[in-house]
Amino acid sequence: MVTIKVVLFLVIFMVKHINIRFFVLLLEGVIILTVIGFIFLNRLKILNYDCLAKMGNDYQRLCLQNRIKVKDNLPEIKSGDSLRLAINLKSILNSKLATQNRVTKETITNVNLKDGQICIVIYPVLTHAYMVKDDQKTYDDFYKNYKWSVSPSSSLQLATRNTNSICTKRGDLTKLDTIFLDLDIPAKQYLFLAKLDTWDYGTKLVFVPNNLLGQINTAKDIDAHYNQMIPFYMNTNYINIGL
Repeated sequence: MVTIKVVLFLVIFMVKHINIRFFVLLLEGVIILTVIGFIFLNRLKILNYDCLAKMGNDYQRLCLQNRIKVKDNLPEIKSGDSLRLAINLKSILNSKLATQNRVTKETITNVNLKDGQICIVIYPVLTHAYMVKDDQKTYDDFYKNYKWSVSPSSSLQLATRNTNSICTKRGDLTKLDTIFLDLDIPAKQYLFLAKLDTWDYGTKLVFVPNNLLGQINTAKDIDAHYNQMIPFYMNTNYINIGL
């Protein structure tokens, strides 16, 4: 109330003591600058979310390939490419996908979107079970040369970052919006290390069930409890490995 009175006083003072035309020009300038600022801020938002190439649906899109904006058609992805993907968590959680276990097809009942946690699994992924030759040094080399990051970090429980996964903070999942995955596709020799999961890029989302809430705080916690988590979304595409 005090602020409004101060503004009115200043306006009246300016009208009485300053040339009316100057006052009008000043007011017009303020309005123009405000509009420009509004457009600029919204333009930044549009640039962040304007990812045109759908990965099969509206929920996940490819934004950048080797720092170049991707157009409508999904390009061929090869080893060595650098990608940026946008995953619309808000739309996914508002869809039927969030109500069904994608493996068992059972209805999900032990998850509360108002107080929950999601883990994001990044592909390609190398697992011991599918390796052509299970060797720890080879496994370690794969992940030593595997670069990825998820943003915005403000929504993530950073200590849960694992070789190919990271979880959100526990909280109101309905407030989550779009997340971005920056991913470098590994060199070709690494893609041939396994029979499955190294020839595709994309994401899988799993819920932390209610009985595990508060227990998924580190990468080791993911390893220990991953089999109890509930997969509800997966979207991967083929990497052209030149066969």
